[in-house]
Amino acid sequence: MKKLWEKPEGETPSIPLKRFEDAKLKYEQAIAQVKQAEENFNRAKLSLEETLIKSPYQGIVTKSLSILEIQSRFNL
Repeated sequence: MKKLWEKPEGETPSIPLKRFEDAKLKYEQAIAQVKQAEENFNRAKLSLEETLIKSPYQGIVTKSLSILEIQSRFNL
């Protein structure tokens, strides 16, 4: 595969080599950030799956509340 900055004698490259290398570095950094974010997500998902909420008394749950409802009721 011909590189973008390689051209026959006398022709100017499509892009400067420095610009290509900078773009490639940014791309590789973005890929690494995505992988890190996926790992963080999977870790948080596993932590949530392993979370157990116990009540101090026995009973039956009759209504499920969202996080926002809980925060507003307890002024969190």
